Amino acid sequence: METAEQRRELDAVMLRDDVSWWTSLVTSAVGTDWEPTIGLSILPQVARILHEGLDQLKRVNPEAVERVTAGWDVDIATARHTVKLLDDDKKSVDSVLDQFASIAAEHTAAFSSLNDFALLESDGRALASTRLASYQAAASPNDRWTADEDSRSFNLGQTMGQRTVELQRAFGIGDPVIRQVQLPTVAVPRLVDTTAVLFDATSYPDFGTPSVKDLLLMVECSVNAALWVFAPTATTYRSSLFRVRFVVATHALSALTQIFERFDADAGATAQHQVEAVLQSEQAARVLHMRPLRNRSMHYGVPKTLTGLSASKPAYGLVEATTSGAAKYAEVEADVAELLTQLSDALRAWRRA
Repeated sequence: METAEQRRELDAVMLRDDVSWWTSLVTSAVGTDWEPTIGLSILPQVARILHEGLDQLKRVNPEAVERVTAGWDVDIATARHTVKLLDDDKKSVDSVLDQFASIAAEHTAAFSSLNDFALLESDGRALASTRLASYQAAASPNDRWTADEDSRSFNLGQTMGQRTVELQRAFGIGDPVIRQVQLPTVAVPRLVDTTAVLFDATSYPDFGTPSVKDLLLMVECSVNAALWVFAPTATTYRSSLFRVRFVVATHALSALTQIFERFDADAGATAQHQVEAVLQSEQAARVLHMRPLRNRSMHYGVPKTLTGLSASKPAYGLVEATTSGAAKYAEVEADVAELLTQLSDALRAWRRA
């Protein structure tokens, strides 16, 4: 990008593509069995788009920011930081565990220990849980799922969705381009009602505390959303999906590495070793080495040091630009898809071992 104006235009295109990506996915799921799951899965991504888009708007049109935020700054930031998992200098492992412990206590108090945990699964793969929904949306314990129009998370999602459209308009690029996309090809999610005690006893055997297992479940749900729930947008919104998947992959790898460093491993746990093997793979090493690409996938604001970018290139040419041509888009896309697939399989096997 040779001029500041060209960089601003590309940022606006990237934001428009991201808003069109999530609105197309959500709109296509309305009235289907996938609607609640997609709503839960997409919430942190909508928050990321809004939070990062507002940061960019502050740089290019600060006068327009106030009418977009309108009292939702804290809520937006809360949900957005769930995208980062543990790749976040504002959160430590212990602080996240404390949050999950608090949520667990609130849910047990509200629902009793016989009805304090629920999970959405597809083909045995975790996609969402009641405690994760509360963590993402800073919701009350009575706020079970996003499909309830009286729920805190539903209202937060609706408000953020409206704000992203307003944000896009503030950049002067009109409304989202909404396209019909197919529903995910995996099995329709089923609701698994259980209890926190039973989940702890039967999931990720002999590893960590109940809150650690909530944290592992958050990683698993994030990976499965990127790999399976968002998959129908692979053709229509390829660049947006690539950037989402790259962020999810890097954050999942970072979070799991921190968890294994923080808590003792079970030397005899074969399923756990499968997860560790993914962390030690060549693909993981390559992806984690591309920190500049993670930053450009997470944030808006194209720096003037990057050249050769274009709205017509896959992922806008960010792979090649951030690696000085050492990596190619198709290779990195394949690495990320392989990593997410391996993590999805290994985490499912570990949780259900």
